[in-house]
Amino acid sequence: MQRKVLIIDDEIHVADTLAMVLSAHGYAVRVEYCGEAGVRGAAEFFPDIVLSDVLMPDIDGVEVAQQIRRSSINCRIFLLSALPDHAHRLQHARGDGETFPVLEKPLDPHSLLLRLRSQAESGSAPSPIS
Repeated sequence: MQRKVLIIDDEIHVADTLAMVLSAHGYAVRVEYCGEAGVRGAAEFFPDIVLSDVLMPDIDGVEVAQQIRRSSINCRIFLLSALPDHAHRLQHARGDGETFPVLEKPLDPHSLLLRLRSQAESGSAPSPIS
């Protein structure tokens, strides 16, 4: 069964590059370029995996992740960040009992594919934010 990945990132070249890499490795991919569209896209696409940038102009990735989680869509959510420390933005999520792993940009395609495959094979939930 083809795994579905929703990419949400306002940096068009980043989102499109991720989409090309994942598509080339057998994933069904949908791309949205803002947080609000990403939340709507998740409700329409029902992804297995969401990759969402943290900093976006409309709503940030933590809020996107929380809205998707509240919608009862059963998927793994990863936050993407070019900044090594987003503790102030992620604290709110922790206060609500939510944990979302953060992947550092720029993403290494090989490492990303390994991480997605290992979690798909293990069936395990994503590890908490460190």
